[in-house]
Amino acid sequence: MKKMLYLMNVDWNWIKQRPHFLAEKLKENFDIIVVNQKRYSRKNLQQRKFDGKLLEINTIPRIDRYRGFKKINIEIKKNFIRKTIRQEQPEYIYITMPEQINWIPSNYEGKIIYDCMDDHYGLTRNKYKKIQILEDEEKLLRKADYIFISSEYLYSIIKKRYGNYTQDKSTIVLNGFDGTILSTKRKVTYNSKFVIAYFGTISDWFDFDLILKSLDNNSYLEYWLIGPLHRNIVVPSHKRLKHLGMVEHDQLFEITKHADAFIMPFILDDSIRAVDPVKLYEYINFDKIIICIDYPEVRRFANFVDFYINFEELDLIIKKYSKNKTIKYSKEQRERFLQNNSWSNRKDIIVKTIGGDK
Repeated sequence: MKKMLYLMNVDWNWIKQRPHFLAEKLKENFDIIVVNQKRYSRKNLQQRKFDGKLLEINTIPRIDRYRGFKKINIEIKKNFIRKTIRQEQPEYIYITMPEQINWIPSNYEGKIIYDCMDDHYGLTRNKYKKIQILEDEEKLLRKADYIFISSEYLYSIIKKRYGNYTQDKSTIVLNGFDGTILSTKRKVTYNSKFVIAYFGTISDWFDFDLILKSLDNNSYLEYWLIGPLHRNIVVPSHKRLKHLGMVEHDQLFEITKHADAFIMPFILDDSIRAVDPVKLYEYINFDKIIICIDYPEVRRFANFVDFYINFEELDLIIKKYSKNKTIKYSKEQRERFLQNNSWSNRKDIIVKTIGGDK
C-alpha cells in the first residue's frame, strides 16, 4: 500500500467529524499515518481507537495567544512533520487546514491533497488571522495536486476568493454518515414533554435566543443538547434546556432514543451556508423527526427534514409534531439515502481521484 500522512485539524479524541471518518475509511486503501496536535485546554475528550499509526504533536500549552511566542509552537510543528516525512517517506500528504502547508518542506516530491471542509477565513474573527489564512490557503491551493471541497457553496466561495487555482483539480466530496444503517423500530413516544435533541459542537453560531423563545412559547417542550462547548460558550439556564455534555459517538443513539425529534438551530452566515452538515446524515440514520434552519446547501435533505426560516415557522413545526409524531419519510427512503451517502462512498471518490490500492 502507498503511504499517506494525514494531518488532522482537530484532536483525534474530539467529537467525531469529517476528518475522523475519512481517516478511518482511507485506512482501507493506504498505509496511513495520522498526526494530530495535543490540545491541553480541552477537557472530557473521548477515548477513540485507530487501527493504524497515530502520532501526537506536543506543543507548549497556552502560548499561541501571544504572537511572538506562537512562533515557537509553529517551529515545533514544522520540525515534527518534517522529521515524520523523512522517516515515513509518504507518497501523499493529506492537509485539512491552510496553515499546514507551511509544515511541508519545499523539496517534498509526493502529492499534496487539500480537504477544504470549512470556510476557514469566514470562521475566523481575528483580523490578523484572516490575513494569514488568505496567504496560507492561496499558497496551499497553488501547491495542492488534488483539492476536495465539502459543499457546492463552499466551492463557490473558494473560487470567487482565489480565482482559478481550484478550477482543474477540485472535486466536491460531500459529507456522509458512518456506514452502519441502524436497525430501528418506529414507535410513538409518550413523553410528558416533546423532546428535541441536538448533538454536535455548541459554538457562537448556535441560536440560543430561538431555543429559549420556543421554550417560553411551548410549556410541553424540552431540549437535550449533547456535545462540547466551544469558545467559552455558556448554555443559558432553563429547567427544560438540558446540556448532557460529551457522549461517545457510538452511544449517541442510545442516549437519544427517547427523544421525539432532532434539530439543527444555527444562526446563518456565510460560514454556515458553506456547511454540508454531518449531523443531518446521522439524524436520518437515527430515524426521527428532523428540524433544520433553511439554506440552499441543505435543501437536498427536503424529503427528510422540516425547514424553518424564523421563529414563527419553527413554532408551527413544533406544534404540528407535538400533536402528531409521524415521521415524514419512509424506512425505504431512509435506507436508500444512507446507502448512497456513506463515508465509504465518499472515500471511494477520493481514492478514484488520487489513486491508491483498491
